[in-house]
Amino acid sequence: MTAEPVQANPLNMTLESLALSETPNLLRGYAAQTLTIRLERMLSHADNVLAEDMEALKQMRVWSRRSRAALDIFGVCFAEQPFATLANEVKNVTRALGTARDLDVMISKLEAMQEGLSEEQQSGIQFGIDHLQKQRKSAQPAVVEAIEHLKRFDLANRWKALQVLPAKPAPKSKKLAKKISPLRLTCQESPLKNGARAVQVRCDELLAHESCLTDSKRVLEHHEMRIAAKRLRYTLEIFKDAFMDDAYAPTLSTLTKHIRDLQEFLGDIHDADVLVPQLISPLMQMLQQGYDYPHIEEFPVGVDRVDFHGLAGLIAACQATRSVREQCFIDLQARWQTLRDLEIFEQTTALLGLILQGGD
Repeated sequence: MTAEPVQANPLNMTLESLALSETPNLLRGYAAQTLTIRLERMLSHADNVLAEDMEALKQMRVWSRRSRAALDIFGVCFAEQPFATLANEVKNVTRALGTARDLDVMISKLEAMQEGLSEEQQSGIQFGIDHLQKQRKSAQPAVVEAIEHLKRFDLANRWKALQVLPAKPAPKSKKLAKKISPLRLTCQESPLKNGARAVQVRCDELLAHESCLTDSKRVLEHHEMRIAAKRLRYTLEIFKDAFMDDAYAPTLSTLTKHIRDLQEFLGDIHDADVLVPQLISPLMQMLQQGYDYPHIEEFPVGVDRVDFHGLAGLIAACQATRSVREQCFIDLQARWQTLRDLEIFEQTTALLGLILQGGD
């Protein structure tokens, strides 16, 4: 991918050039609108998910994750216990949908791999697909239960009622305030300033994982970096409307595009890291089933009891997946180096600092 040119350089800006003319709306109103959009989009797919529509499940999971990201950010704006209960309900749905969706993705990848193999080798891939489909079938009751529980919970009306409840009082202690809101948000300031704080925290979280890009075998750290990139992207999207001014929108839009690319590479790496271990069990089953005698004293004989061509197909799938991961890691390193060469994070930090120095 070619790097986009940096369209604005906050290092050359002054406070006056930012034109900090903010709307009088404080964070709570912005939070209510942002959450309403995401929760409604999530709920709109529920019936189709119950009808086992794979695309609907994908979309509901996406919007549940976006809802969770917003819930993680805006808890400071609403009554604590009812908000926590609602957030936990969305979290449970996300978890159930995530398990099912991950299996759908793995099954689709294996089905695509079948096309490039011989008919004999395809039998092994099909064995792996059957193994994953059994897990997917087992995951469906949890999906149904989560959505039916969501309907009984009546999330839409609970959310409407929650919006008119008074917010929890702001803590007097700065230490306690940071514990309640790690993003350092406050309802007394504008969405623009709160957004600047939140984006800076998320940038710092992502940068903390930079060292793992030196080693392709630091799998768990790559997964954590993927989560950090996702949180940064969602935070940028959540505060996009607050960052509409021409003085800073170009820089933050450029950052968003780069983070989206990072997410794609990290996502493909994660998919590979999850898929190959899932294929170990069917590999072992194919090896064992040909000589699975009920009595230990019976000596297994014969050379045709195991589908070695099928095993070769599954092994080829594992090898292909590893090759894809290796290339994705190289592409990820290149994308990260582009971010560093263009000083995207430095420019973002400078711009956010100017926003935070401006008056509401």
